Amino acid sequence: MRIATTFKKSFAAVAAVTVLGGVPVLTATSASADPSCITSASAKVNAARQKSTVTVTSNPCSRQVRAWAECMNESGGTFQKTSGYISGTGSVTVDCGVAYVSKKGHEVNVPGQGWTRYVY
Repeated sequence: MRIATTFKKSFAAVAAVTVLGGVPVLTATSASADPSCITSASAKVNAARQKSTVTVTSNPCSRQVRAWAECMNESGGTFQKTSGYISGTGSVTVDCGVAYVSKKGHEVNVPGQGWTRYVY
């Protein structure tokens, strides 16, 4: 039995139920995408480490792309932020405010599957 599930503001996944030793176990695999629609992007963090700018260099299917960052405050707490999105190529920036960027990446909106996150 296969169940398709989309996680809000996160990524798309396909879940399968497997029975191991008589106990059902939920397993997940990443969503498949059209290989002709691969989006290429890279991210840089500014000198103050408070902003991450994603530059999209290839987006053949003009999918929506947004910057993503995990921000860390001085006490070590973290929160996630996303920017507005662009369709096509160009740059978009996410701002952590007074916190620092601890992880960065981008998200691509895959039609019918939702947002897929790429962390680097």
